[in-house]
Amino acid sequence: MVPCSLHRVSLHSPWISHLLFADDCLVFTQATKRGAERIAETLDLYNRGSGQLVNKDKSVIFFNDNCDVSQKNEVRESLQIATEALGEKYLGLPTAVGRAVD
Repeated sequence: MVPCSLHRVSLHSPWISHLLFADDCLVFTQATKRGAERIAETLDLYNRGSGQLVNKDKSVIFFNDNCDVSQKNEVRESLQIATEALGEKYLGLPTAVGRAVD
């Protein structure tokens, strides 16, 4: 079993590590080489168990605003996912989580 990072969407929310929607999956981890390696290990385990591969040309990566360019490059290179993108909403849910500003 591969350990995963857990995150909260707010102070009092439950901890989450991933979200699954139909044939899509959002995975949360720290923007570090080790975090990227854990995702790669998980995808490899999935491939070996199911025989299915993730299409990295259709995959995108999304970073928190606090990530610097070197962190982003290290993670992108490690996962071999070049596209950084995610809209304001994903399947009707907001992608950016933070405090609401009036």
